[in-house]
Amino acid sequence: MRRFAFAAFIFALASNASAQSSTSIPRTPDGHPDFGGVWANEFRTTLERPPNATSLLVSREEAQRLFDEGLKARPDMSLNYGLPDPSFLAKVRGEFRSSQVTQPETGRLPYTPAARASLAASLATGTDSHDQRPWPERCIGGVSLTPLLVATENNLRRFVQTPDLLMIHSEQFGDTRIVGIDRPRRTGALPSEMGQSVGRWEGDTLLVETAAFSSQRPVRAVHAIAGSRLVVGTGSRVVERFTLTAPDEILYQFTVEDPAVYSATWSAEYPMHRSSERMFEFACHEGNYALVNILKGAREGDRRAVVTQTKGAKP
Repeated sequence: MRRFAFAAFIFALASNASAQSSTSIPRTPDGHPDFGGVWANEFRTTLERPPNATSLLVSREEAQRLFDEGLKARPDMSLNYGLPDPSFLAKVRGEFRSSQVTQPETGRLPYTPAARASLAASLATGTDSHDQRPWPERCIGGVSLTPLLVATENNLRRFVQTPDLLMIHSEQFGDTRIVGIDRPRRTGALPSEMGQSVGRWEGDTLLVETAAFSSQRPVRAVHAIAGSRLVVGTGSRVVERFTLTAPDEILYQFTVEDPAVYSATWSAEYPMHRSSERMFEFACHEGNYALVNILKGAREGDRRAVVTQTKGAKP
């Protein structure tokens, strides 16, 4: 009898804690979790697992070591990020993560050999024209496309939510994405780099399925430190899950499948935290001197090559 009473007591405590956690999050007038507000990614965990990490879950000491070694490889990255934890790695369910990728267990994107070769060829950039330079150099964004990528700077996103729409606007490059909630998928819609996103509620989790991607920008830069690249092609299907795990935290999870690019379906997750910071215009084009100077430098290199060749030519 005592054992039964004790078990009932524990069950009541667990039920009460669960009820409190589900009711403590902000909700919209129609009862769904309210994602409205500005959210930030306050970590430097890379999409893929770095070579010097051996597992997904790491201790605090291991997390600090990974960051220190990454900083040595990139001395131009400043320590003064003002982040809440000195390790600078993401914490999911209280555990430090060495990568955003959770499946496969290697923490690496499972490209097919053909896709890997094609990716390497596509990353070879030229300097004959601005069209040959990478998208970020041309102030064309990507961090609010599907799936949502983690930016190393200017990483604020604004979520605006209505009963049938979710808008996601990025501070970097100003991308804006619209997700229809509980709406039928449009037939005959033209493919786009954003794809067509349709959401539905599964309990307190907003599940968003996106397809119909165009071929305009399949290769997307993910992380400046790790140099990872993510491919989302015309045959890709991305499933995202947004869950409010606390009033000020979203657990963002996504799965990507595309047999033409990946040998297996892969998944990733990371947290977003509510921010009180204001969002400002990115204004990338107004200060984009790099692209002009890259092309000027290339033309100067061409000129010097011609001069050297001319001087070395025999009369």
